[in-house]
Amino acid sequence: MSTQAAGSTTNLSVNRLDRHLAARADQPALVWEGNDPGEEARWTYAELRAEVARFGNVLRGLGVRQGDRVGIYLQMVPQAAVACLVCARIGAGVS
Repeated sequence: MSTQAAGSTTNLSVNRLDRHLAARADQPALVWEGNDPGEEARWTYAELRAEVARFGNVLRGLGVRQGDRVGIYLQMVPQAAVACLVCARIGAGVS
């Protein structure tokens, strides 16, 4: 989500992922635990950034641009976080 204030722009997705890649690329960025025993997912900053880039290309290929609204209908799974980060990166609103 890009925010305009006094002539500056901040992209929360870039701030959340890209600025940490150099120092923390192999450290966990997202840890998810499901309801069933042993059901978990761990993504490093590098893996999460790659997934955000991959899904961002999908949305851009579908014609999603800055200012568009995107509905996300997912359970609380890691892909929901990826979808929100992609929308922030593109500048699309989430509903």
